Amino acid sequence: MNSDDFKKAAQNPNLISGIYNYCNRWCEKCNFTNRCMLASVENANNQKDEENIFEGIKKSFDIAIELLNEWAEKEGVDLDEIAEHAADDDFEKSYEEIKTHPLSEVSTKYVEMLDLFLKEHKQALFTEQDNLIDQVKKQVLPFNSLVQVEDFKNALTVVQWYQFQIHTKLVTAVNGMEFDLAYEDEIQNHGNGSAKVALLGTEESIGAMGILLQSFPEYQDEILPILAQLERIRKLIKHYFPKVKQFKRPGFDE
Repeated sequence: MNSDDFKKAAQNPNLISGIYNYCNRWCEKCNFTNRCMLASVENANNQKDEENIFEGIKKSFDIAIELLNEWAEKEGVDLDEIAEHAADDDFEKSYEEIKTHPLSEVSTKYVEMLDLFLKEHKQALFTEQDNLIDQVKKQVLPFNSLVQVEDFKNALTVVQWYQFQIHTKLVTAVNGMEFDLAYEDEIQNHGNGSAKVALLGTEESIGAMGILLQSFPEYQDEILPILAQLERIRKLIKHYFPKVKQFKRPGFDE
C-alpha cells in the first residue's frame, strides 16, 4: 500500500474510527477487518472463520470459575485478597513504578506460570491429543471424541494468544490510569479501554484454561493455580478500573 492508497483507504466512510485501539489484534477471527484502517494497511481483510472458537471458551467460563472456587476453598486460597501494594492516588507513572503496580505484578506472574506449564507439558498434551485421534481412527473411541481434540486445540490457541497481551494492555492501562477530564471522559478514556481489552482477554483465558482442566484433569494441581492467578487479575482490573465494563469499544460494543 502506497501513500495514495493509504489516503484513499482513510477516507473510506465505512471505516470505524479508532476500532483498532481496543481490539485483541486477532484479525483472522474478527468480523470488522473491512471496517478497520489498521487491517486495511496490513492487507488483513479476511472474513471471520466459519467456526467461532470462542463459543466453547465462553461456555467453559462458568465451569472454570466453579472449579476454581471449589479448589480455593479446599486449599484455603483467598481469591479476593488484593495484592500487597495498595492503590495510591498520587501514583506517578514512571517505568519502575508501573512495573511494581499490582496489575503489572500479577500479570507478569501469570506469564511466568503459564510459560512454565507449557514448557513442561505442551509436548505431552499434544502427544495425548495424537493418541486420542489414533484411537478414533482405530474405532476404539467414537468419532465424536474428536470434538475434545478440537476444543483442546482452540483452548491452547487462546491462552497462548493472550499470554503476553494481557500484561502489555495492563501496563498501558496503568500508565493511563490518571487522566485529565479536560481531554478525556471518566469512562471513555485510554486507561479504561486498555483495561477492558485486558479484562476480556483474561476472561477468555479463564474459559480456555477451564477446557484444558476438563480435558486433562491429571494436571489440575498446576492448572488450578494458573486459573487462580487469572482470577486475581480479573478482580484487580475491576478494582482499579471500576468503570471498565462501561467503556464502549468502537465497533465492538456498539
